[in-house]
Amino acid sequence: MRWVVGLLAVVVGCNKGDTGDIPGLGVGSDARLVSDVYTWSCAGAANTPWLGGMAFGASLEYVPDALPSRALPPRDSCSYGLSMFAGDSLVSGVAIPGAEDSPGWQNRADEGRFNTVLDGLYYSDVFKNVLSCDRVEDVIGGGIELFDAGVLDGVITPLAGDVTSVEASRDFGGGGIPFGEEISFDWQSTSYDESFVQIRRERDGVAYETVTCNTTGSTSFTLDASVWDLLDPVLTVDKNFLYVGFRNVGEVRVDAGNIVEVETRALHVVGITQL
Repeated sequence: MRWVVGLLAVVVGCNKGDTGDIPGLGVGSDARLVSDVYTWSCAGAANTPWLGGMAFGASLEYVPDALPSRALPPRDSCSYGLSMFAGDSLVSGVAIPGAEDSPGWQNRADEGRFNTVLDGLYYSDVFKNVLSCDRVEDVIGGGIELFDAGVLDGVITPLAGDVTSVEASRDFGGGGIPFGEEISFDWQSTSYDESFVQIRRERDGVAYETVTCNTTGSTSFTLDASVWDLLDPVLTVDKNFLYVGFRNVGEVRVDAGNIVEVETRALHVVGITQL
């Protein structure tokens, strides 16, 4: 499984260090901070279900005026090739003015440092495969906030909503989903701006084909021929995964003038047992 684990009130603090010239003061978005919690099914007293945190990661992109769009297609429609994770597009940006080599993040419970993947692309793998039953909002801890991030200091991701269940019509274990297989599933969630479903066809941990459907306002989805027909049945991949995602999104302009997109997401993957 690839490293992306795929990151509204925002308070922006003072900038630190020698910021020099500030790129990206045009009309386009310049940066994106995303916190992702991958979920698995837990059950409590009286078999009451909820989704706990199986993995937690964060990504930070700084691509002034050229940040790849992550806008969903129109509601109840699907789009081929949309990048929903920083590691899919692998767009090289530039170093964040005034930032440390490894910018930091913190929330109420923890803090960490980003590793540099490419110029302007950073990732922090906080934990994975822990099978925690902490709820998504507890893992996010009120949002993650940047520090030692130069002109992006103080940017924080939104609060998380709640997802209590994602139920599929059949169990595929950890082998992914056979191409063309029809599968129905439904979910229960609250306090999320948007939801989406993405079919990801991966080889060696890299997504070679994707189809993303906007399910905002819905509580169910059927993966059928109308979606599979958007994909290439001849393409050789290791596995087909189905991601059910819920996200809160926002946008702020920091003191330096850069436009920053922020996201908090809960992601449930049908067809895996671990990341």
